[in-house]
Amino acid sequence: MSISASDSRRAEIYFLSESAYNLGIEVERDQLELFLALADLVNEWSYKYNITAIRSRREILTKHVIDSLSVAIGHWQINDGKVPANLLDVGSGAGFPSLPIAIAFPDINVTALEAIRKKASFIAAASESLGLNVTVLNQRAEVAAHLPDLREAFELVVARAVAYMPTLLEYCLPFVRLGGRFVAMKSENLDEELNDSSKALEILGGEWGQTLHYRLPDVDGIRSLVVVNKVRSTPQRYPRRPGIPAKRPLK
Repeated sequence: MSISASDSRRAEIYFLSESAYNLGIEVERDQLELFLALADLVNEWSYKYNITAIRSRREILTKHVIDSLSVAIGHWQINDGKVPANLLDVGSGAGFPSLPIAIAFPDINVTALEAIRKKASFIAAASESLGLNVTVLNQRAEVAAHLPDLREAFELVVARAVAYMPTLLEYCLPFVRLGGRFVAMKSENLDEELNDSSKALEILGGEWGQTLHYRLPDVDGIRSLVVVNKVRSTPQRYPRRPGIPAKRPLK
């Protein structure tokens, strides 16, 4: 028996609703519809411009949309449920986690920082099409972090598997305000990265918070959210000029 398009859509709505609920997030029907519309846009743009290697619709919903929502575990669920006023997504790629977060939490002022133009263009187009509150910056983190309006301006900064942890800390901590948090979305093999990050943390003004683990539906392996608290101001010389944090990590 073939499955009708309406049955398939109902199954996707149920899957998204249940997966979000399992992360402690309740979403309305109109938000679920926006998640599906976002998946449509990702598919459309990927075939034209190759903005993501994931093409399966189910994988887009799981590995992009639901995975993006897991950020909530790493901040507001350990912050007495308080949603951050603003969020910066560093190295946003095709808009993950920034776009799903903007759909699920429309009161957050979301900024997506992406150096690759075609991906930044997609985020801007998707945000406009879906009516989201997302500001898009087509810049490198090493440059953007020295702009007065962005430096130490964000309550929450997130990055999704962008770089090795010492490098990632140099990219991201300069954007975090004192008392704010940086959440790195990582795979489970973290020991070496965390051990190599002590010097970067000390220099950049960070302090380890919790490391939280979660699973995605129908996906093997455990994923991790590494929480870093901003306890001291980052020295003005960091991040170093473009390319240097990756070539010469602080370790």
